Amino acid sequence: NWLVHLDAILEHDPSPEMRREAALAVGQLKSAQAVTMLREASDDESEKVRMAVCQAMANQDADAALPTIQKLLKDESVDGVQTEAIRALGSFNTPESRGMLSAALQEKSPALQYEATLALGKATGMHYGGNVAKWKAYLAGELTEDDPLSFAEQAAALNPFSR
Repeated sequence: NWLVHLDAILEHDPSPEMRREAALAVGQLKSAQAVTMLREASDDESEKVRMAVCQAMANQDADAALPTIQKLLKDESVDGVQTEAIRALGSFNTPESRGMLSAALQEKSPALQYEATLALGKATGMHYGGNVAKWKAYLAGELTEDDPLSFAEQAAALNPFSR
């Protein structure tokens, strides 16, 4: 019942903030209908809404979410949306998601490369920090042992407010 109302907000509400909140709410529901609604919202004119779509897709099944995340990552020109798409990929540990993160490691932007390293760490459980070269080697099958966590990384892991 609520999906009908949320769909109406996503399609017709003039406020980008309301559409953003609706996308985040839809993302809490794991269903084919939610994925369809989020896929349609991925074309929203507001980057806030497109960023929320990325966040919401992270809660969906990989097979359903990855095509939309890939589209946003590939076609988007706004760094914030690309960043959220990369972060969303950290929720999945599939060959497809690792391939997209591998491509993100090739980006010119150090910020996007760094986000890809964080997402890879979240997805794989491996610890190579922000070392792009080590992540590339890992994805190529060359590294199997991860680096020990630094003191700062151990402290951050204990912080309930860190992402």
